[in-house]
Amino acid sequence: LALFSSGHPDRYALCITIGNYQSVSRNIWDKTSANNDWELIKKILPLKGFSNEKIYLLKDSDATKLKIESGLDNLKEKVSTGDNVLIYVSALGELLVDDNGDEADGLDEAIVPYNAVYSADPMRYKEFEQGYLRDDILKQKIADIRNKVGQNGAVLVVLDLCYSANNKFLHAEKIVRGDKAPMVSRGYNKSNFLPNDDNEPTP
Repeated sequence: LALFSSGHPDRYALCITIGNYQSVSRNIWDKTSANNDWELIKKILPLKGFSNEKIYLLKDSDATKLKIESGLDNLKEKVSTGDNVLIYVSALGELLVDDNGDEADGLDEAIVPYNAVYSADPMRYKEFEQGYLRDDILKQKIADIRNKVGQNGAVLVVLDLCYSANNKFLHAEKIVRGDKAPMVSRGYNKSNFLPNDDNEPTP
């Protein structure tokens, strides 16, 4: 947060924390410490110049895919040139089959919203993959906000997720949150992609 402008811009924060996932028989997402993170962050933000009315929270059942996308869109509408923005996400992550050909390993990183359903069955991939927030969508929405605040503004994005970064940053121990295998469709074959350890998904 110290990287933000030292002037007097408006400061906005969108915090997304999912510690307790939807509890249904077909969902097997573990609990996380995300809501503990929020308890700490909400104490820090006012000390850094964020007013309470400009701090937005999507927590647990409020953090569905639709509400996360709407929250990002609403944030873009509120900010102005020169503003400072924090987007903080603490949740689970997952890997899905790349849908636009921009991933060397053929897998997109994705946020697991509250109501996303996991399935290791390739035959059911299409049934559930729409429930995840892909990195491509998140990237575009963040870019829209960044363009809105302009060169004199700042956008800080913090992602506390499994699969939030390529494994080249994790070679020392390769410890990440979560233990789910990538969700893939019947046609996915990892041998068709680059045989590079840096791109090999590790649960």
